[in-house]
This record gives sequence, C-alpha cells and structure tokens, in this order.
Amino acid sequence: MTASLSQTMTRMNRQQVFRREPGQPCIYCGIRLGATTEHIIPEAFGGRLTLENASCADCANETHAFEGHAGRLFLPLRRQLNIRGKRRSGKARLLRKPEQFTLRLDDIRRVKVPSDEFPSLLVHLSFPPPTILFGLPPNDDPLAGSIHHIELMPEFGERLNAVKRKYRANKVEIIGMDASAERMSYDDLGRTLAKIAYSYGVAIKGYRAFVPLVTHIILNKRPFNLNHFIGSAFGTPNPAIDMHEIDVGDFGWNAPEFVIVRLRLFANLQSQTHYIVIGRQHQP
Repeated sequence: MTASLSQTMTRMNRQQVFRREPGQPCIYCGIRLGATTEHIIPEAFGGRLTLENASCADCANETHAFEGHAGRLFLPLRRQLNIRGKRRSGKARLLRKPEQFTLRLDDIRRVKVPSDEFPSLLVHLSFPPPTILFGLPPNDDPLAGSIHHIELMPEFGERLNAVKRKYRANKVEIIGMDASAERMSYDDLGRTLAKIAYSYGVAIKGYRAFVPLVTHIILNKRPFNLNHFIGSAFGTPNPAIDMHEIDVGDFGWNAPEFVIVRLRLFANLQSQTHYIVIGRQHQP
C-alpha cells in the first residue's frame, strides 16, 4: 500500500491547540479528571499540537516517562536538528552534564564523543501492517521491522572521518545512546506511537466517539500486542510536505469498522508511514 496525502492532514508549521472543556474525564484512564494539556506529538520530537484538559496527573506521568525513553533513541538526531524538549530552569541547565554519544571502534573500543563531533544518522524502520486489519489473532511479539531508509545527517562524512583520525580507527559503529545507561526499549517507541495516534484521534473525532483499542498500551497494561495495532505501509510514501505528518481516516484499508491514524514522524527525512488502529467504530 502506498500512502497518499489527505487534504485534511494536520499541518505542523505552527502551534495548534485543540480545545477541550474542563471537567471531562482523562482521555486515557477515563476515571480521573483530565486537567493536563497533552502534547500530541512530544515536544522532544518538535511537536506543536496540543490537546487541552486531556490527561490526569497520573496518566500524564506515565506518558511522559515512556515518551522520554523513546525520545532518547532520537537524541543525537534531535541535537543536530536543534530540537529541544521541555525548557529547563537556569539551575538545571547549569547542573546538566555535557551530552556525549557512544561509538564503537574496530569492534573493540567504545568511546564517547560530544554531540558536535558525533556522526548522526536516522534509521527508519518499516513494520508489517497491523494484524488486526486482516482478522489475525493478536500476539505479544516485540515491535520489530526491517530498515526502510537510513538518513545521514549533514556533515556525517566529515565527522566520521574526523573520528577515525582522532582515534586511529579503521571501523566506526554508530551506537548513540548506551542502552545500558538507563531503560530504553522499543516497547517505549511502540507506546509512543500509540499515544500520539490515540490522542490525535480524540482531538479530531472527540472523546468516546469510538471504542478505544490502544489505551492498555498507553497505560502499561500487558500484553501490549503492539503488532496487532501498529504497522506500516507498503511502497514508498509521497514526498513530505511537513516535518511530521498525521491524519485520521480509512486510507483504503477497506476496514470501515476501525479508526486508523496515519503517522510519519520526521517525514522530511524520508521516513516510512505508520498506521495505528486506535479504535473501533460504535455499532449503529
């Protein structure tokens, strides 16, 4: 399936606020009041869409945690693109240690280099289509896919050669963030995709406008069954018209009973299009 762009796709070139009246339930747990503004695409990714009065404090803490871990997978890229997360206080900025990213040299040595020396790249993954769209049973295998595209950031070659000269290395493996340093998991990436898609679906269609299917993923209730709800398109996406692209519709899947969100993070860097099945339509 080749992704096509919708005329109703939300643009990212300006801040956009989706209004929600106070006193309504949290869009995730449905129990406590939603009093916190939700960044639909995380600030750490350069997201500029917000939904007012969306989440309760407990659910906001949960989403911020896994979004933070997922964001660290992209940290070298974010630094090179000058994408910053939440603003820190002056004291916090002073106490923050200089960021360093990991390289492995000649399959033996590991070194850490500052962000302005790190040869950044972005690996775009392509997942199989969501299995729920084909009537297949769920499974809780890890969200894993094949490489769709590798995007080299500006000055990649120059930085790579400079590292080889500096450390007298013949081979350099790009690692970025050390997974051993703190919790980092592709489950967090899957949860982030589910949260982005679901919160956007609520912003566009309304809370309780459909039966949610991915809130258990967001709330850390296993099994996640990520492959059942999250997948990618076949073929090559159209040229990007924005940094991120997001829309809600059916997109030719011939599955009118489902609510589907199409999402391309870093679309301007030739990323793959992902489809997240966030809900089921109410029966008439």
